[in-house]
Amino acid sequence: MKINSILISLLIILIAGLGILKLNNPHKLNYYKLNESFYLNKLDYFSSYTISTLKNNDYQDIIEDVKEIAINEDNIVVCFMDEGSLQYAFINNDSILYNQAINSNINFVKPWKIVEQVTLNSRYKLLNQILIISIIIIGFYLIMRVFNIKKLTKSP
Repeated sequence: MKINSILISLLIILIAGLGILKLNNPHKLNYYKLNESFYLNKLDYFSSYTISTLKNNDYQDIIEDVKEIAINEDNIVVCFMDEGSLQYAFINNDSILYNQAINSNINFVKPWKIVEQVTLNSRYKLLNQILIISIIIIGFYLIMRVFNIKKLTKSP
C-alpha cells in the first residue's frame, strides 16, 4: 500500500508538471515549423496531420489529411488526400501551388518522422512527450496493481 501511495503522488506531480508545461505554451506543442510561413500540425498521436499558417496569433489549417511530405532546399512538397484522391501541393516561402500529380521522383517521408526529428531537437517538446509517456505507464501500472491486489485479497 505504501508503494501505491508513492506512485499516486508521483502521478499527481507528473500531471501537474504537464499542466504547467501546457499552460506556459498551449498552442505551440502540436505545431512543427516547416518554413517561415507554414507549420505541420499534429492533430492526434496516431496519423492525423494538417498544414497550417499563423495569422494574427491564430493557426489556420490550409491543407488537411497530410499523408507524406518531402522537404527540399527550395520548396516543400505535400501529398494529401482530397475527396478520395491523392493531391500534391508545392509550398514555397509564402505561396502554395496545387497539383493533382507530379512527374519527378521525390523522396517522401511520413509526417511523424518530421515530428519525431523536431521533438528530439526541442527540449520543451521532448519534455512534454516524456511526461505524457510517464503518466501513461505509471497510470497503467497503478491500475494493474490495484486490480491484482483486489484479486489476491479475494482468493481463499
